Amino acid sequence: MMHLKIADHIISVEGDKEQRLLRAYHAFDPFIIEGVDAEWRVRFGCTLPPLSTEAETLYDVEIEDQGIYCRFQSCDSRYSMDIYDRSNGRSLVTLSYIPGSNLVEASECEDYSSLRFALWFAVCMLAVPSLVVFVHSSAVVYRGKAVLFLGESGTGKSTHSRLWLKNIGGVHLLNDDSPALAFDAQTSSPVVFGSPWSGKTPCFRQEHYDIAAIVRLSQAPFNEISRLSVTQSIAALQPSLPPALFYGSFFDNYLFQILSVVIAKVPLYHLKCLPDDDAAILCFNTIFPSQR
Repeated sequence: MMHLKIADHIISVEGDKEQRLLRAYHAFDPFIIEGVDAEWRVRFGCTLPPLSTEAETLYDVEIEDQGIYCRFQSCDSRYSMDIYDRSNGRSLVTLSYIPGSNLVEASECEDYSSLRFALWFAVCMLAVPSLVVFVHSSAVVYRGKAVLFLGESGTGKSTHSRLWLKNIGGVHLLNDDSPALAFDAQTSSPVVFGSPWSGKTPCFRQEHYDIAAIVRLSQAPFNEISRLSVTQSIAALQPSLPPALFYGSFFDNYLFQILSVVIAKVPLYHLKCLPDDDAAILCFNTIFPSQR
């Protein structure tokens, strides 16, 4: 059995074929841990009963850059996520979760891309009740403090992170797609963790840091940064949390609890910018003014 430590929680991955697939790619290597009991379980190879015709489709969308689709449904006090090939309707893997349990059951999965996304979504469902959530962002670290860059796909999150690495000494990349956000057990302060899900950038770090700031990016013909109000901060951060879960009534209260605490404790900014060095320097000087 494979055990993963993600955001200080232990997840067991059950299924021989799926474990071999995960080990064949090395994104998960820094997160494998031995000799501990799991809090959450993801069990592949299960035979799942077909959903009732009364199942409600909550969310149906293409998974970015992977050519596969996912359909999130609710039926009989259970959530189901089906990852499928829309061209022929073939299911690649299906997840089943009873709200509040510590187990996600899943069908067999033979494709790494589908497996990788399925495991991410399984952990999403298991983690949110513990106030742990993945944030679609690129995260850099400067002197032990993390900065998260948010934005729609193609906005330039990865480009902006690279500009920080180029222009600011002592910066390193923590994750380039889906770091995990949680809260320090002693201080309740938001903390960001590396994860095995880092998009196209192989950056898989078993590290965590307090968050100095969160910045939403948008493209512009100039560079300008402004601090966001509470209402603006909610609008900036919410789209970067797992969107499907906002359609599940079990999850939304936890997600809004996470949003409210983060916004109360972390400054959020909007950076309108060009993909140039000056944008990174402006952003850095705003967040870390004493380091100018």
